[in-house]
Amino acid sequence: METMMAPAAHSSVTDLDDLYTRYAGQLLAAAAEELADLGPGAADLDEDLADAVWDDVAAGRYPEGARGLDGLLVLLRDKVGRVRARAAAASEAVREVVIDLDDLADTAPAPTGVVRPLPVTVSAAVATLRALPLAG
Repeated sequence: METMMAPAAHSSVTDLDDLYTRYAGQLLAAAAEELADLGPGAADLDEDLADAVWDDVAAGRYPEGARGLDGLLVLLRDKVGRVRARAAAASEAVREVVIDLDDLADTAPAPTGVVRPLPVTVSAAVATLRALPLAG
């Protein structure tokens, strides 16, 4: 006996295959373009984001009323927005560390004792080296 879910499931797989065939390349290019301004490290995320979009589509999370590439781009922009937010949070954390390090630079360094006086001139340094016993 065939249920109502079987034709719907088959139809959604066909729709997913059709979307992928038509728009996979364009979605990947759009992901690379969206990530380009985040820096070179983010360029490696384009395939991951495109895969995440396809996972959403396969799970039935396709924007209501959107068709074709437009719906895929809505999902992509949501994911890129999350990446931007994480990048901004990481940047803020780095800035806070840098500020803390600057605060440390404002404190006076602890005085260090001199182990031995340095030679005043180069000739004195050479004379000191000549006075050392030779190895051997």
